[in-house]
Amino acid sequence: LDSALAVGAYRLARRPSTPERNRALGLFAANVAMITGWAKLFFGRHDLGAAAVGSAAIAATATAYVAAARPIDKPAAATGVPLVAWVTFATILGTTVWKMNRR
Repeated sequence: LDSALAVGAYRLARRPSTPERNRALGLFAANVAMITGWAKLFFGRHDLGAAAVGSAAIAATATAYVAAARPIDKPAAATGVPLVAWVTFATILGTTVWKMNRR
């Protein structure tokens, strides 16, 4: 997943700078930062509620990334589709685990 996303970001970065391309790259960067934060919430702090909210936010920005990248470079956008699928599944799973473990 990470390798495919890196290839997609590389493809976008090689395109001429436009507001649309820069927005797509910004969404990509936001996803990288949010994924790092999510890992700290889930694995480091064991804050399942915040991690569930965080994964939903990642799913939203990953979807926005795919939509923003598609008009610029369809293969680059396609590299984000597995992330959207995975994070959507992780959101459902994380929310379920959180609900089952609330005290």
